[in-house]
Amino acid sequence: MMRLSALTVACATLLIGCGSDSDTDNSWSNQQLFDTIKCSNLRLGKPSQPDSYCTANSGYAWGDWDHEHGYCKGQYCFEDKSPAPEHPGLTRFIQGELIPVYYLGSEDPRFAKAMDRAEAIVGYPMFDRSGGVIELELGEWWEPIDYSHLPTEWGFIWSQGTSPGNCSSGTVSKGPNMSNLVSYLADRNQGLLRNVPDEFTWINIDSGAEIPGEGCTIIADDEVTLHELGHALGMGNHFQGFGDGAAFDANAERVLRTMYSPHNPPGQPFDALYPED
Repeated sequence: MMRLSALTVACATLLIGCGSDSDTDNSWSNQQLFDTIKCSNLRLGKPSQPDSYCTANSGYAWGDWDHEHGYCKGQYCFEDKSPAPEHPGLTRFIQGELIPVYYLGSEDPRFAKAMDRAEAIVGYPMFDRSGGVIELELGEWWEPIDYSHLPTEWGFIWSQGTSPGNCSSGTVSKGPNMSNLVSYLADRNQGLLRNVPDEFTWINIDSGAEIPGEGCTIIADDEVTLHELGHALGMGNHFQGFGDGAAFDANAERVLRTMYSPHNPPGQPFDALYPED
């Protein structure tokens, strides 16, 4: 989530970022790059440590099944509910398997720009945009949504005006008008497949609530929209250049490009990543 203010830049919770432009140190060593990817890609929502490369809620998601409620708590859970790996690797979508994309109500130009930029950064197609505009019956935020008429059982849903209040300009969550964390299911190669029990990941931009007071924006710009897409692609925690300072700058581009490098397939050990410039 991105929260913007005219006077301050604050990182409050996971998926809550910062939208101000600031100077960014682009002189990362490869080890710093790898540590940042590991910190951002693995997250549980625990408070970050002072020596952490990330700036919001860094933690390691070893994966655990909540048997009472039937969902995955963390990124490394498997369909057969077997234990997570002792030494987890990169969690990302698999190259060549396009992510189904839908637009709730209407297609906003910011959605296409964000996906175009992400594909330009990694260097290959990532999204199947043929799903087009959809209509869904939305009740209260806690009520289940009927996705049965959609042609796929998983994918991204872009939605404008459904980010929750409190000056929120964007969230990635399991539904509209909420900031519930998205848990992902990993396959045997530890590639992101879908969240459990909800199969669709919502990328909400622009708050639909009226926020009183001055110095507060509820409209996401292009950088914030790309930032939220980065969250959905596995960049969980913020770091310098991704919510810490700028919403999405050259540092974030390098992290995304390295995460999705053909040299770094799903499950690649974090200490064996191939660095991309």
